[in-house]
Amino acid sequence: MNKSNITIIGACVVVIVVILAATHLATQDDDNAGDSRAVDSVELLESGEFQEFYDSCDPILQSAVGGVEGLEAIWDQYTYGLGDFDGIERTESVQSGTNTVTSTYCRHAEWGLILTITFAPDDSKVGLFFGYYEPNGVDPAPEGVTAEDVTVDAGTGYPLPGTLTSSVDSSHDVAVVIVHGSGPNDRDGTISANKPYRDLARGLAENGIDVLTYDKRTYVYSQISDDPLRYTVEDETVDDAVAAVSLLKSMGYDRVYLIGHSMGGMLAPYIVQTCDGMCDGFVSLAGSPRTLTDILADQLWAQYSQLPDADVYRAYIDAELSKADSLAFMSDDERLAVTVFGQSGYYIWSLNSIDEVSIAKSLDIPMLFLQGSDDFQVYADVDFAAWQDALSDSQNAEFVLYEGLNHLFIESEGPYAGTSLEYNDPGHVDQNVIDRICGFITGSGFI
Repeated sequence: MNKSNITIIGACVVVIVVILAATHLATQDDDNAGDSRAVDSVELLESGEFQEFYDSCDPILQSAVGGVEGLEAIWDQYTYGLGDFDGIERTESVQSGTNTVTSTYCRHAEWGLILTITFAPDDSKVGLFFGYYEPNGVDPAPEGVTAEDVTVDAGTGYPLPGTLTSSVDSSHDVAVVIVHGSGPNDRDGTISANKPYRDLARGLAENGIDVLTYDKRTYVYSQISDDPLRYTVEDETVDDAVAAVSLLKSMGYDRVYLIGHSMGGMLAPYIVQTCDGMCDGFVSLAGSPRTLTDILADQLWAQYSQLPDADVYRAYIDAELSKADSLAFMSDDERLAVTVFGQSGYYIWSLNSIDEVSIAKSLDIPMLFLQGSDDFQVYADVDFAAWQDALSDSQNAEFVLYEGLNHLFIESEGPYAGTSLEYNDPGHVDQNVIDRICGFITGSGFI
């Protein structure tokens, strides 16, 4: 995926983080002066002049995209679902050494594309990223839904900007905190052309449930701990989630619920336990009782199992799983010295050592587990089934499987269904999911 200083976005789950990180970097720059090189490059791609665009690329980038045909295929994949091209809104540039990184905001009929190109001093293209943005006015809030700026502060020196979504008819008695999945996520849960957390926040607010969302610490800060080598899942997620719940309680909410998505859904029992009685229940969206390393191993094998050299990848995956198992018997210094699937052994140990199942069994609060059948990141027949089996004797756990929904609880459809490219197609969280969560929280019985 990465070659020298060249980065091409491909079709794999991990790459979504790269897309978002690149987009976040570009949008921090205030230089809105147009870059004619970028504008001309966008116009070539939008008009289908792939050969001319390709000819202006560095040889390494040409190889990385797989020739002119590969470039065209990449373009088709990342513009799928965006609609007709309506024009360029602006460009933003930052310097990276001697190179210039320019992000061009391209308005389309359905969504906005951010094409980020890195130019060498000789104007050749040496980097190519695809991201997305929401053009102004594309998706306004429903009538009566309001948004208030708040700050989530765990007292660790990393305050986080957030939003309290409500409605004019809210009684402000019940509120929800949404906890992110893995990766540097913003408060809307933006993944390519979709914003599932914002969908949830607005949908719940329309039903009188206030919702607190916030930017994740890894999204706002390049360093998330005073001791970067020893950062843990508490630094990444747990401390801020607990602070968000505490903030709502300090604002006078009688009942506070937690909604955790993906890794947030995995951690939901632990976060609730850490909240020490402040949470009245939780919803796990596409969470898992398995370890992160087991899930990563499955995701990687799904990508590489059909390749000619699949046995090489299998050996790598098995070796990483073996390292993960050995972390429990290592000293802290030893954990700091190893990586597992490219991540700090110390961090992996802090996450894998949490026994979510035992914690969930010990909780005396309502728990709702939701899963999409077409989720290719967390599996209905493995992860969701494991929750059901582990909590089969629990009287306060409910389970709902939604046919045809993906990891974002959006309908899985189109030519790229079952891959990360389906997230490029703008959609919304299924209304049945929102209704079910509302019913769980309010007791009004939506099914």
